Amino acid sequence: MEGRITPETNLNQLLTDYPVLIPLFIKERLACMGCMMAKFETLRDLSQNYNVDLERFIAEIEAIAGKQVLYGRGPK
Repeated sequence: MEGRITPETNLNQLLTDYPVLIPLFIKERLACMGCMMAKFETLRDLSQNYNVDLERFIAEIEAIAGKQVLYGRGPK
């Protein structure tokens, strides 16, 4: 995945590039890992469908994904 995480970021690509985010999705009770719709949905779709605060969720994602990149385990 290239660039910044935005509301239009695809869920499947996000979880593929940053598997370290899976515990966050589990904590939020989101079953995106393994859901067939993740290929087609964005973070904006997720926030609307599951009533998740989009800005807060993206901030949490960036904090966790940023640590992965810092330790040399970022996306390919």
